[in-house]
Formats: sequence, structure tokens, C-alpha cells
Amino acid sequence: MGKGPEDAYLDDFVRRLEEVGWVDGVRYVVGFREHEVLPSYLIEGVVRDSIRRVNGQLLSQFSAVDREVIVNRAFDTLRIALPEDALEYLKNGVPVSIGVEGRGSWSARIKLIDYDNLSSNVFFYLKHPRFMGLSTKEPDLILYINGIPIAIVEVKDPTKFDSHREAIMQIRTYERELPDLFRFIQIGVAVGDDEYYMPTLPGSYDARRDAYRWIIEGTNNSDAVQLLRPETLLEFIKYFIYFRSSSYGVEKIVARYNQYYAVKAIMRRVNDYLRGLDDRNRG
Repeated sequence: MGKGPEDAYLDDFVRRLEEVGWVDGVRYVVGFREHEVLPSYLIEGVVRDSIRRVNGQLLSQFSAVDREVIVNRAFDTLRIALPEDALEYLKNGVPVSIGVEGRGSWSARIKLIDYDNLSSNVFFYLKHPRFMGLSTKEPDLILYINGIPIAIVEVKDPTKFDSHREAIMQIRTYERELPDLFRFIQIGVAVGDDEYYMPTLPGSYDARRDAYRWIIEGTNNSDAVQLLRPETLLEFIKYFIYFRSSSYGVEKIVARYNQYYAVKAIMRRVNDYLRGLDDRNRG
């Protein structure tokens, strides 16, 4: 398939992603080529390998058979998760219970993401993946953490007035047409004459979803890639996305950039205070 006029803008956004740590998913998705249908929204082999890696110490106490039972149950629970559950599992792990010979019942949360060790996770993108839903759709970019689709990016011509709105509307179309994908996707990023991010939900959720600019601290410039930095995105998923019920229905809430920076500033002050107390106690 030949390149369209917007592919150059998409390539530029991909370059920016690679500069902050994202890699091309062809190294993780064997045989993937642009514009071809993916058989699943989850990259199963990567998800399973990541569960084993991230939970390595916990799983090491079990036999090989029991380890695979735990991995299978964690994956199967994630695979059928509703949006609220999927976010909970991303934050705090998947609840798994098994019977262990000689030990009785065992239960734990099996982590999908290692929030303490960035390098234990894999961050990759797929460009122009095609999905089968209510219809066949092909987003510009899907960003994956440990094989789980986390963010969707749609890029439009930045020289066109209000082209970011066109990108937002395109993401809303994907929400309606690919509802199962959006059980896992947490944020959408619309790139055009400006850059916006927004919470995402399957189209069946009748809820208001506002879009925001991610402002670089100390400027008035919007740069969505700064939100998508792996370390920032992990922090955002863990602490700055949540669900609530309102008159609009079930809403997914994402923090605005100023709320994020304010919380970070408070955390720094608290940590500085605690370090000061510790120094005085040692003295």
C-alpha cells in the first residue's frame, strides 16, 4: 500500500516516540506488517512472557506446572476483563487463586506491569495495525506495554486548521467500531495542528470525555510525547486515571497536566521533608 500525504507527519511522531524510549513492535510481533489484520488485541506471547518476567520471584516458589497454571489464569482473566477491571489489573495486578498440592489454596495479585523497575517492561508501538470489530479499522499507532494495548494515536495534517479535532473524532469512531480494543486502551492522543490527549472507553459507554493539552512545564507549548514517555505514562496509569459514576454515566477520568504537576510538586516536598527528618534522627 502506497504512502499517503499524512504518513510523513506520522513518521515524525514515531521518531519523537523512539527518542523517548519506544521501539518498533516488529521485533515482538513475529511476522507483523503494516495494514495487516492482527488476530488479537492482546499480543499473547508478549503478555505471557511479561507476566513470567515481572512476577519472576513470586513464581519461582512454584513448580513449572503450577507456574503455567498461574500465568494462564492471569492471562485468561485479563482477556475477558471489562474496562473498569482492566484498569484495576493494570494498576494492581490480576487476582489469581489456585490449589497447590501440599499447601492448600494460594491467592495473590499477579502483576502485569513492574512500576518499580522500568527496564522490566517492554514498550513498543505498532504502526497501522488493522483490527476486526464491528467493522475493519486501521488506527495510525497503537502503543503497547508488555503486549497490552495502552494508548492509541491518530495523526492528521498539522497545517490544516483544527485538524486535531478531526483526529479526536477519528478516535471516537474507533471506540464505537472496536469496542473490545478499548477495554484495554487507556488514553487517546490526537495530533494535528495541536496535540491533545483524552480518556477512552468502548463506544457503548455513554459518558462525556473531554480532551486536554499536555503542556510542557513552564511553557504554553503542548507536547503529547512528554506524557507518553514510558516513565511518565506508567505513573499516569498508576495514579492519574480512574473511573467514577456521574450523571453522564460511568466516566473515565484522566488528570490534566496542571493537576499532574501539582501532585508531583507535593510529593517532592513530602519526600524532602521525610529525608530531613531522617537526617536529623540519624544525627
